[in-house]
Amino acid sequence: MSSDTAPSPRRRRAVITGAGSGIGRATALHLAREWDLLLTGRRLEPLEELATACGRMGSACHVVTADLGDPAGVEAVAMAVGEAWDGLELLVNNAGMAHRGDLEQTEVETWEQVLAINLTAPFLLSRALLPRLRCGDAPAVVHVASTLALVGRRQAVAYCASKAGLLGLTRAMALDLAPEGIRVNAVCPGLTRTPMVDSDPARLERLARANPSARIAEPEEIAAVIALLAAPEASYVTGSALTVDGGQLAGFSD
Repeated sequence: MSSDTAPSPRRRRAVITGAGSGIGRATALHLAREWDLLLTGRRLEPLEELATACGRMGSACHVVTADLGDPAGVEAVAMAVGEAWDGLELLVNNAGMAHRGDLEQTEVETWEQVLAINLTAPFLLSRALLPRLRCGDAPAVVHVASTLALVGRRQAVAYCASKAGLLGLTRAMALDLAPEGIRVNAVCPGLTRTPMVDSDPARLERLARANPSARIAEPEEIAAVIALLAAPEASYVTGSALTVDGGQLAGFSD
C-alpha cells in the first residue's frame, strides 16, 4: 500500500569540543532542535546534563570524555564518531585553554600545553574526522579562535600565538578542502561571559565600558554565528575569520 507521507529528512550531525560549558554548551543547545550531536569535554557530569537537555529538544546525543591535549583523546573522539555515524556535517573545534604570562613568565611546558589544546588538537581532530566529513552533506568545520588571533595583548604570548596559528590553519584547510566542498571558517569572539573569563566583577565592568557596545558577549551570541557558518546556506563562505566583538576591533570609538 502506497503512502503520501514523505520520509522525514535525516538530521544533520555535529561534533562539538569543549561542550561542557561556555560557547560549546551554548552551541549544542542552539543546534539541538535540528542536529544530532556528539559532545566531548574533560568532565562527564556537565556533558551528561547537556545531553539530557539537548535530548529534550529532539537531538540524539553521544557523549565522550577526552583530553584533547593528548593525541589519545583525539583518537577516542574519532573512534566514537566512527561508531555513531557514517558521515559528519559539522566539526566545531571549540575546546581551548587560556594562560596569562609574558615571554619570561611562560614556561616551555605551559607554552606546549596551550598550543596542544588550542592549535594541535584542532589540527589532529580535523584530520582524523576528514573521512567522515567527506561523507557528509554540505560539511563544514568551524574553529573557535579569538580577537586575540588578530591583535596582540600583553601577558598572553601563548594564547595569542595559538589563536593566530588557528587562523592560519583555517585558511590553509579552506584552500585544501574547497575542491571537495568542505568549508572551513573561524569565529573570533571578543570577551565573552564564559568560565574562562576572569570573574572579577569590577574588571568585567571596566572591560564592558571600553567596548563600543558597552557590554561583553553572551555565549549564545557566539553560538548563533557558529550556526550561521555551519548552515548549508553559507555555501560560498570559506576561509573566513568572522569577528564577533561588539565593534571592539573596528577602530577608535571617540
